[in-house]
Formats: sequence, C-alpha cells, structure tokens
Amino acid sequence: NNSTSTTSLSSTSTKEPAPPTSTTPNQELEGSNTPMTKDTLLLAIILSIICFFVTLLVCGVIITCSRRKREETSSQASSRVAVPPSSSMERKENRLSSLILAWFSTQSSAEGQEQQQKKKTQIREEVITR
Repeated sequence: NNSTSTTSLSSTSTKEPAPPTSTTPNQELEGSNTPMTKDTLLLAIILSIICFFVTLLVCGVIITCSRRKREETSSQASSRVAVPPSSSMERKENRLSSLILAWFSTQSSAEGQEQQQKKKTQIREEVITR
C-alpha cells in the first residue's frame, strides 16, 4: 500500500507542476523560434554565397594550374625537339601567309566565276533579244 500511495503521490505531484512547465517552454520556443529561423535563413544565405565564391576560387586555381602544366609540357616538348624559336616563328608566319594567299585566291576565283557567269548571262540575253 505504501508503494502504491507513493507512486500515486509522485504521479500526482509530477502531473500538477508539469502543465505550467510544459506551456512555459512552448511559449519560449514559439517566441524565440521566429527570429531563429530568420537568423538561420540569413546564415544559410551567407554560407551559400561564401561556398559559391570558394568554389569559383578553387576552379580558377585548378584551371590556372592545368594551363601552367600544359605550358610547361609544351615548352619541354619544344626543348626536346630543339627547334630554335625563330624558325618556329617563321613557320607560323609562312602558314599565316599561305592561308591569306589561299583565301585571296579563293576570293579572286569566286569573283572570276561571278564575272564569267555575268558574261554568260549577258550573252544569253543578247541571243534571246536577237
């Protein structure tokens, strides 16, 4: 009987103070919950912006390093071939001049074809008028 009476007493004693304590934290949580979400949202936005810029920085570093490695490997390859830079520059100039000449020749041949076509049409028109 004693044990049951103590449990009933303890249960009643815990039931009475429990409702006020449960409502008080809820009120505190509801009041503090709104600014916390705003702060959390602001913090999340700031962190996402920081992560974005860090990602851009990392990508820039990776791209720069890969370009440097490519330049180093190309310079090593050219040093292995042991071609003097002046001759490679002359080759590039020769390629460029040959490309320019080829372009001009195609343009002139296209213009020549256009002139021949005009002459043919003029001759046809003259034949038709006769």
